[in-house]
Amino acid sequence: MQTKNTAPQFAHPMDVAAKMLGTGRVRLFRMLREHHILDQNNMPFQVYIDRGYFKVYQGQWLHPKAGMQYYAKPKVTNKGIEWLKRELGLDNAQKQEVRHG
Repeated sequence: MQTKNTAPQFAHPMDVAAKMLGTGRVRLFRMLREHHILDQNNMPFQVYIDRGYFKVYQGQWLHPKAGMQYYAKPKVTNKGIEWLKRELGLDNAQKQEVRHG
């Protein structure tokens, strides 16, 4: 019986992922919606999260008048970057070492 690799995978913010794919952030979001990878709120469909291509980070902050505000941020895993290169025809995207905090 094989064990599934459950090591956490690093996930890149969408602007960094776009740069790694050789495109811009807005263009990447548009392409992902057109390919039905993201929904109308720019969140990946569950099937792509389950496959390990995306992670969604959720958070909250307290607005002084409106109260608690919630947000979700999609991020692309390294596995997702490689898949998107093939899926979106971006095979010739330059491999770039991108560091961010």
